[in-house]
Amino acid sequence: MTRPIWQRYLAVIAYLIIALALSYIFGTILSLILQEVSPNSISSPQQISPRIMLYMLLCQMFAFLLPVPYLMYFCHSEPLPIFQGNPFSGLFCMGIVFLTLITFGLIYERLGVKPEQLKFLDKNSILAEKFYFLLATVVFAPFYEEYVFRGVIFKALYQERKLVQVIPAALVNMISFTLMHKEGAFNAIVLIPIFVLSLIFSYFAYTRQSLMPSIMGHMFQNLLASMQFFVEIK
Repeated sequence: MTRPIWQRYLAVIAYLIIALALSYIFGTILSLILQEVSPNSISSPQQISPRIMLYMLLCQMFAFLLPVPYLMYFCHSEPLPIFQGNPFSGLFCMGIVFLTLITFGLIYERLGVKPEQLKFLDKNSILAEKFYFLLATVVFAPFYEEYVFRGVIFKALYQERKLVQVIPAALVNMISFTLMHKEGAFNAIVLIPIFVLSLIFSYFAYTRQSLMPSIMGHMFQNLLASMQFFVEIK
């Protein structure tokens, strides 16, 4: 038995609302425990350390993972597997990501603009807490984001591998993924490469029917961004 498409879309909307609400609740609890960060710090001028960012990411991760079984049960669907597939597809994805980043770097240089992210972080503590920073950006974030957006949301929205179902499903997961990266002191120009990278990750997840390539590509992209971040701080 399969759910009608419109019910699947409503279920995904409900899932996102519940996940965001849980994320706020968990963030509030974290702020009460630590007493040094507000639950909406990423959208406020307050600066936080990489250690606190890791704790906040873990809260967000659990908030988005907890409702997953209910969404999958309602949609009669299963998440895409994580470790299934050919590792060379991951290397191919990493290559495409690298070319994409170079392309956008050249475009931004030509336009004379400099995209900025993570303005909510205290730069003075980043170099001292590299481990927490890399653990959050290169390990936890790629795994959980690819699982939620490509493995769960994307997969739940199409019943058959037909473009008439896959394209709208891909757009929903790409738009929601891009908007999730909006933050305080946000430079809107960052949205464009994030959306394109989401397209690349969605393509590999769909064509390979596995999250391994997109996770590898996402980890690689975040690693390059982190290294650039370290260089700029120095």
